[in-house]
Formats: sequence, structure tokens, C-alpha cells
Amino acid sequence: MDKNLDLEYADRFLSEFYSLGPFKDVKRANRNNEGLGLIVGYLYDQNGKVVYAGDLAKVSGVSTARIAAALKKLEGLGLVQRVMSEKDCRKTVVRLTPLGRKRAEEKRKEFVEYTAKVIEKVGKEDMETLLRILCSVKHAMSELNKGDRCV
Repeated sequence: MDKNLDLEYADRFLSEFYSLGPFKDVKRANRNNEGLGLIVGYLYDQNGKVVYAGDLAKVSGVSTARIAAALKKLEGLGLVQRVMSEKDCRKTVVRLTPLGRKRAEEKRKEFVEYTAKVIEKVGKEDMETLLRILCSVKHAMSELNKGDRCV
């Protein structure tokens, strides 16, 4: 890895870019593995917060049946664990396993390094302009959505 890459800035850029909203369409965003990596990444980003299977369906915009199928695959790979909620036995809590956490960290690191290389090619000044614009867009969207209005 090139020691001149600004990984801290790349991580900040990704955080700002992702903050535009949670992943919307798991199946479209990652055709090769049916969005499995996005689910693992989302769970990782929740940093130990309780995540229900239904929450994954809501943030991804796919059916609970599709999420259940994806979770079954991820569980078979040893990346997630599904357990019945202690508070509500009708709900399923989804957690990363230690292997799932390790894989998410590895993929995050790879993606940050890749993004640092993109930033290096495009130029930090242009990327800073893009980041400023993205923040403005995010702020504008937040303002427009305060009343839950559809634009």
C-alpha cells in the first residue's frame, strides 16, 4: 500500500458520502453477492446496536422475505447470527459473528484504500469541492424533508 495515501480523509469522505442515506436497493447495489456484503457492512456500521431483521428490510427497500433469504445465506457462511428478541419474541435480532466483524473490517479497509487512490487520481481539491457540495445537498434534503414532504 502506498504510504502517501490519505486514509483518514478517504474514511471521512466515505462517511459523508454514505450519510446521504442508508442503502436503498440491496439487490441492485451488489448483483454479485445479492447485497450480502451491504448487509454485513450495515450491521458493522451499527456498532453493536440492536438491529432487527425487519429494520434491514426497511432501510434496504426490499421485502422481509428477501432479507430472510439473505440472512440465511449469511448465517450459513458464519457471518451473522439470528436470535429471538428477548423483548418481543416475534422479532429476530441480527448480529455479526466475530468472523462477520473481521470480514467487514477487512472490506472496509480495502474500500478506504481504494477510495484514497481515487482521491489521489482526482485530486484532493476537487474531492473537497465534491464533498462540500454533497454536504450542501444533504443539508438541503434534510431541510426539505423536515415536514416529511415529498418533493
